[in-house]
Amino acid sequence: MQLDGATQIYGIMGNPVSHSLSPAIHNAAFQALETIVDLPASTVLVLGAGGSARAVGFGLQEKGATVILANRTLAKGQALARDLNCECYPLEDITPLSRP
Repeated sequence: MQLDGATQIYGIMGNPVSHSLSPAIHNAAFQALETIVDLPASTVLVLGAGGSARAVGFGLQEKGATVILANRTLAKGQALARDLNCECYPLEDITPLSRP
């Protein structure tokens, strides 16, 4: 997978259940994201395959986005990719994005 100059980075989200404000934070983040990105027309690369990636992946798909996963441990990424019915790549296959 190649990231290029057209790739847009919008934010990073943490563990959605580690404290009582997490659901509110995630809901606010999705609402804000929807004001600047046409999610149904977007392909989103989610890094990781833990609880946050699961929550974000399902949330993005619910809003119509196409999700692609990348994870350090391919087997764990593939397990989540099966649940999300999406593509998964080893993290080392993601080409670094260099901005001018």
